Amino acid sequence: CANEDDYALAGIIAARKNAKIENDVLQEDVVFNSPSMAAMFITYATDNGWMVWKNDQNKPIDVYRK
Repeated sequence: CANEDDYALAGIIAARKNAKIENDVLQEDVVFNSPSMAAMFITYATDNGWMVWKNDQNKPIDVYRK
């Protein structure tokens, strides 16, 4: 039985297939509904984007939700 992560990863694979990527560099903006989906786009793994993405002080962007 497929779970939400499986469906999300299938969507990420489709997004990467349709994205313009040259030499492993994204050539255009890709919009996601959450930081976690953006992290999955990069890592191909389930990630908590609020903890993975960092600001310029190397703090997780989760600090902006508090």
